[in-house]
Amino acid sequence: MPENVRYKILAAVTLPVLSVFPICSLLLGMILCRQRERRVAEVALEEHRHLLDRERGLLRSLLNAIPDLIFVKNTAGEYVECNKAFAQQLGVSEKDVIGKTDQDFFSEEVVEKLRQEEQEILSSGKPVDKEERVQFPGQRERFMSTHKAVFRGLNGTLYGVAGIARDITETKRAEQERELLQAQLAQAQKIESVGQLAGGIAHDFNNMLAIILGQADLAELKLGNQERVAKAIAEIKNAAKRSSDLTQQLLAFARKQAIVPKVMDLNARVSGMVKMLRRVIGEDIDLKLVLGPDLWKVKMDSGQVDQILTNLCVNARDAIDGHGQIIIETQNVLLDEAWCAAHGQLPPGEYVAISVSDDGRGIDRETIEQIFEPFFTTKRQGEGTGLGLATVYGIVTQNQGYIDVVSRPGQGSIFKIYLPRTKESEDGRGSALEKRLSHGQGTILLVEDEQAVLSLTEEMLKELGYKVLSASSPKQVLELAANYSEPIHLLLTDVVMPESNGLALSKQLLKYRSEMKVLFMSGYTANVIAQHGILEEGVDLIEKPFTLQALSEKVRQVMG
Repeated sequence: MPENVRYKILAAVTLPVLSVFPICSLLLGMILCRQRERRVAEVALEEHRHLLDRERGLLRSLLNAIPDLIFVKNTAGEYVECNKAFAQQLGVSEKDVIGKTDQDFFSEEVVEKLRQEEQEILSSGKPVDKEERVQFPGQRERFMSTHKAVFRGLNGTLYGVAGIARDITETKRAEQERELLQAQLAQAQKIESVGQLAGGIAHDFNNMLAIILGQADLAELKLGNQERVAKAIAEIKNAAKRSSDLTQQLLAFARKQAIVPKVMDLNARVSGMVKMLRRVIGEDIDLKLVLGPDLWKVKMDSGQVDQILTNLCVNARDAIDGHGQIIIETQNVLLDEAWCAAHGQLPPGEYVAISVSDDGRGIDRETIEQIFEPFFTTKRQGEGTGLGLATVYGIVTQNQGYIDVVSRPGQGSIFKIYLPRTKESEDGRGSALEKRLSHGQGTILLVEDEQAVLSLTEEMLKELGYKVLSASSPKQVLELAANYSEPIHLLLTDVVMPESNGLALSKQLLKYRSEMKVLFMSGYTANVIAQHGILEEGVDLIEKPFTLQALSEKVRQVMG
């Protein structure tokens, strides 16, 4: 500035500038400080928002990762929070649950029950633990383990009710199945005990019947033409044979009999079982036979036929309320490839069909699919084991057959069994002594621990012309065989004996008497003989009680 005005200007502005500048500087400083504090607060708020978002996201992830059902309601009963599992169980998304109440998802009965329960929790402050059945929308009933408690803030403010529920349906089902299996096992053990008792009684009774039949045969053989006495003995034999049939049924029930397939006429077998089946099903149910003419022959064990008919008739009886009818029908059928292809692996061909039908309650489709499973039963506890139809199925498949079930609820049931036809000729052996006895020669080593049966069988064999070496124990027979220098052509041994069994004894003797034949006899067949329920190939057995005629033919057959 020019020198002449420089000092004038400075004199004019110095005082105002010096007066205003500190005030502006202070104001500017205050503004800058406020802006700095605001920015710091905004950064802190943003960080807090990120932290809250992260924590809320973590909480949401944890809730959704839990498979249990989690929910929170306010004091008005509105849902304010839930996890994904809870929303899925209701069939909606999580956002569609918030703000809703139980009325939007459950029936009135369930809503009222939940309302009362949660009001009690809010008023008492006490949590609730319980197991309950819950019917979720559009789903089957589920079994839940539920825990509910009051929901409070950190300062103690009551906000509502929080709950967590776990689906224990499968656990409960497994527990029920385990309890059912335990009950079925206990029932099966009872049946097994009864079966063992029945088998033991039948075994002992068969020994007694063997004596009656054998002595009657010998007496009849000696009588000649004394007509009145011969008639009396014939009646004794008939009664003993009927008793023998009963013991075979006991053994079939006990599943202890040897399975010996034979060619048979099913019509004759069914007719022979009618009296026994009528006693089983009772007087209120009519049993009717419809037997097909010229029925083809089948080859199977007669005891298995008895088991099939008994189990099917008992099953039919239990399906009938009050009076009703059971029909047993037989017929010849020719199964073509189309039918067999639609019914499993059954080969086409000629079959004998035997069916058992009733006019009872019938069976629904779901039950039919499980009906042959072991231990499956629709009967109340203590009324059945669930083994009857499983046994029938096992027997039929063992004999290369097929079983078909046709039934509808309220329209009765038909169980139809197809057994393959056999072209083998039927064994026409009878028990009457008018048939010529097969006398023979040779030495027979006889082993039987029942003294009366031993004496009788020895006498019968001698009557047939054989030389007999008899012993009452395995130890005695081993000594006898070791000291006997001449050939022994046949070992006739009981199966079950106190010291050992017939099979083990025969193996010991065959080591140094390899030419000797073996014939087992028993009224009760041990598992070593009846392995897997059927006699081993090459093992010969005669069942007690046996007649003189049967013994003569069997011995002759085995000795060749």
